[in-house]
Amino acid sequence: MLFRSNAILGVLGNNVTLRVLTGLKTGLATATPQDLAGAFDTMRLSNLPSTRLVYQVLRSVTCMAFFTQSENWSLTGYPGPVEI
Repeated sequence: MLFRSNAILGVLGNNVTLRVLTGLKTGLATATPQDLAGAFDTMRLSNLPSTRLVYQVLRSVTCMAFFTQSENWSLTGYPGPVEI
């Protein structure tokens, strides 16, 4: 998973492949939340398996980044690890 994630993030760092895979007309840094939501939908609903794979990897990376921050747990209703 790590190699795949690094490779896909590298591909998305290129504006040409970013636009082809996501449909974004701007870079990630200047995209609005609505632009990003549309890009995720474009990838998620694509007929191309490779584009759907990019979506799945990005979703996994963002979920891991979100849930590694314990201050985000309460936003989802997760009380934290159970004491054993």
